[in-house]
Formats: sequence, structure tokens, C-alpha cells
Amino acid sequence: MLESLERDTLAQLVVVTTPSLDGFSIADYSIALGRGWGIGHRERNDGLLLVVAPNERKMRIEVGYGLEGTVDDVFAADVIEGMKPFFQNADFDGGVSYGVSRLSDRVRQNGYRKAA
Repeated sequence: MLESLERDTLAQLVVVTTPSLDGFSIADYSIALGRGWGIGHRERNDGLLLVVAPNERKMRIEVGYGLEGTVDDVFAADVIEGMKPFFQNADFDGGVSYGVSRLSDRVRQNGYRKAA
């Protein structure tokens, strides 16, 4: 699903699950990870990062500036809320799949595609 999204739209979505945030806030952890890994194309800034720390019961979606008009804060919060019931039922695969599906659909539905 992730490869297909990148192939079709050029946007890059990365999912990270971690057993520990190592004392960092989920925001600091995900920002550092996104920047460190260089998610999304540098000039388009079209990366999406879904971070899940199940042991700490934290989730976050980081959105590159190039996708902020497509995946705004309200939509990202809605995706996180939709993932919670899966996690509460110990269905982590289902929760991640739900999040990836919603994010992918949003990028595709909004016709996001930038020239390479």
C-alpha cells in the first residue's frame, strides 16, 4: 500500500512502531525521526509519518509542508481517533492498516501529484 501510494502520487508515507519513545515526547520523537530519515522529497516536502508507540499509548501523524493542505490537523486527529478502537482491542495491525488506508485515500482523493 505504501509503495503504491508513492508510485502513484510521489508522496511518501512511512509507518514507524516503537516500543519506547526513549523519554522524548511523541512530537519531538516524530519530528526528529522524519527529519533524520528525510521522509518525502526534499523540494516538495511531501512526506507523511505515522508513529505508533503502543507501550506508551501514543500516536502521531507528522505532515510535510507540501501536504498540509491535503492532510490538515483536523483530518490527522480524526485518523488517530479512528485508530484508537483497534488498539483498545489489541488489533495493532488493524489500527495501522486503518490509518494508512485513510491517509492514502486522502492523498489520492485530493489529486496530490507533484512533478518529479
